[in-house]
Amino acid sequence: MALSYLQTSLDKLKDAARDDVIEICINPDGSCWGEFQGDHFMRVLDYHLTVTEIRDLGNQIASSANTTMSKDRPIISVSITYRGRPIRAQVVTPPAVVFGMSISLRFFSNLSLDQIELHYLYGKERKLEELRQEKNRALRDVVTSGAITDALRFCVENKLNMIVSGGTSTGKTVAARKILSYVPDDERIVTIEEAAELLPTQPNAVTLIANRDAEFQSADILLTATLRMRPDRIILGEVRGKEAMT
Repeated sequence: MALSYLQTSLDKLKDAARDDVIEICINPDGSCWGEFQGDHFMRVLDYHLTVTEIRDLGNQIASSANTTMSKDRPIISVSITYRGRPIRAQVVTPPAVVFGMSISLRFFSNLSLDQIELHYLYGKERKLEELRQEKNRALRDVVTSGAITDALRFCVENKLNMIVSGGTSTGKTVAARKILSYVPDDERIVTIEEAAELLPTQPNAVTLIANRDAEFQSADILLTATLRMRPDRIILGEVRGKEAMT
C-alpha cells in the first residue's frame, strides 16, 4: 500500500515520468528543480509543492524503504521504484535543514547497456594537470595586478576551492557572503552551517544545519549527504573537525 501512495505523490511531479529526467530536487520552500539529459544546470519547474505534500512524500519514501525519520535521524537515503524505474532518494528533515524538508530524487537511466556509448567529456583527451597550471597562471596574473575583486570572481567562475580564515570579528562571514554573491543564479548551492548566516540569495539554495553534539547531524555527515543533493557548490560555514577530511 505504501508504494501506491508513493506513486500517487510522485505523480504530482509531472516531469518524473519523462524518459530524459535525471534529477528532481524539491527545496524546503516548495520549489521544484529538474535536470534533464543535455542540461548543464538545473532548471526551475512550473509547479510547487505545499509543506504538507513535501512532508507526505518524504514519509512515503521512508515508509517504502521500511525506515522512519526523526529528529535523531534526520537524513535517509534509500532506493525506490517509480513506474518500473529505479530512483535513489534522499530526504533531509528538520533540524538538519532550515524551513522544512529537502528531497532529492536521482533517476537512473532506463536505457539498456547496449544503447549506451561512452565518449570523452570534451570530445578529446584533456590533461587536468595542464588545465590546473593554466588556471594558476591566470589567477596569479590577476592577483599581481591588485584587482582583488577580479581575483575572487575568477576563483568563483573557475570553481576553485576557497578558504576564508581570520580572527574573531574580522569580517569572515561578510567576506564569505560577498564571495557567494558571485555565484550565478542558475547554480544549485548547498550550505552547511551551525547557524544560518550565509543566506545565499540564489533561488536554488538549501541550508543544512550542523550540530556537533548530534551523531547524525554533524558537519561531516551533512557534507556526505550533500553529495546526493546534486550541488553545483558546497559551502561549509566552519571547518574544524572531521569534515575537513570528508
